[in-house]
Formats: sequence, structure tokens, C-alpha cells
Amino acid sequence: MGLRKSQKVDLSEQQLVDCSHLYGNLGCDGGFNVQGLAYVRDHGITDTASYPYVAKNGQCKVHGGSFKISNIHSVVGCKNLEAAILERPVGVESMLPTGAVTHLVSSATVASISTITSCW
Repeated sequence: MGLRKSQKVDLSEQQLVDCSHLYGNLGCDGGFNVQGLAYVRDHGITDTASYPYVAKNGQCKVHGGSFKISNIHSVVGCKNLEAAILERPVGVESMLPTGAVTHLVSSATVASISTITSCW
């Protein structure tokens, strides 16, 4: 989900599944927030209506789109996370003790987005 001119836009998860392999993501077998954001920074991303979710790996059908970000910042620590939230949209990625990864990604509407790897 993103915001464009104060309107919600459903962004294409399937495009990231299919197109961000060169960034280290593994399609339906997993990936990381920063690599997905790097793909969006470099190519842009389209909406779900143009590239619908099909819940399986596929060939990349559309590289790029009109939703773009220009920069990615990584922050570490709770205080830095608090500061980043006040400045820009934030994506959160954390490793659980079992090795499983959880993601919480916020809307991105500005030129820059931050990611944080942990806040304990």
C-alpha cells in the first residue's frame, strides 16, 4: 500500500516476487525489505491492478512503474527508529530467534524511505 497525492494505491507485491531476483530476493521463497526497496528505487513499481498478485513465482512482466523512491536509509536502534519515523516512511525488518523474518512496511510517499533491522 502506498499513497499518491493523498490517495491510497495498492502496489504490486507480485512485481517484487517476479522481478527483484537480481537484488537477492527469492520470489515466493523469501526476500528482504531492503532488496525490495532497492528494486523500487532503481526501477519503480506499478499498482496491483496492472500487475495482480497470483501467489506463485513467475516471469517478470513489467519492470518499473510510476511509484518511485529516490533513497533508502538504514537505521539501527530504537532512538534512531523514533527519529526516522518523524522524518519519512519506515519499513521494519527483524529476525526472530528462530530465524523467521517478519516484515512491517509503511506507506511511502516521499523521496526517501528508512529501514531498520532491529529494535529490542
